[in-house]
Amino acid sequence: MIKLKHYYRLNQQLCNKVVFNDLHTSLIEFWQYGIHLIELDYLKKLAYHNSKTINELKEKMFDDYCLNFGEEFLIKNALTFNGEEWGTWTDKKLQQNFNVNKLLRIQNVRRLLVDPKNNIEFYNLDYKNIINKYYMDKNIVWYLDPPYFYNEGGVYKHSKMNFYELKDNILNIKGKWILSIDNSEFIKDLFKEFNINEFKWVYSSTNCHNKKPKLGQELIITNFKECD
Repeated sequence: MIKLKHYYRLNQQLCNKVVFNDLHTSLIEFWQYGIHLIELDYLKKLAYHNSKTINELKEKMFDDYCLNFGEEFLIKNALTFNGEEWGTWTDKKLQQNFNVNKLLRIQNVRRLLVDPKNNIEFYNLDYKNIINKYYMDKNIVWYLDPPYFYNEGGVYKHSKMNFYELKDNILNIKGKWILSIDNSEFIKDLFKEFNINEFKWVYSSTNCHNKKPKLGQELIITNFKECD
């Protein structure tokens, strides 16, 4: 899904144009088209706490409503890993990943996507094509979010990544770039000549039932320092 980094840029009007690209066709189609189809008030009736079990959610979903593409994608993305076709829906996934908090974030992002002040383009291309299209522009700030190193070759069927090739392509970029990826010694060594920071973040859309929220751990790698 669109990360808070992108939401912040749009919300604060920090740039005059935003380009989103992903090789995952359904993901791009959701943010470009599907998000505008969903009826959030109805989905809130399906979400936790209004549906406290998967059986209750399924009964409401299949008996009362025919889901459109946007709604189906959103629910599947929340209840299965990375929105894959396969995967078991569990009560825990419902509680953590499909709750009103997540839907409020979706609502806020949709508002920004339709704001005429925001110049937004969507692409469904190999990342190398996007770099080749824009790499000479020194005024662009790039945010690169490749598949996690430890997931490479795993469940992300659409996103097998050659990290040596990734670095070679990033080096062609004339503007500033930010790369976020999971924390691994391989990536630290591969990008050792750049600025590397270890970063922990909270999964803000999860519902933890008064438990300590889950932390994600990533590397934030840049070709510039904050004061540049």
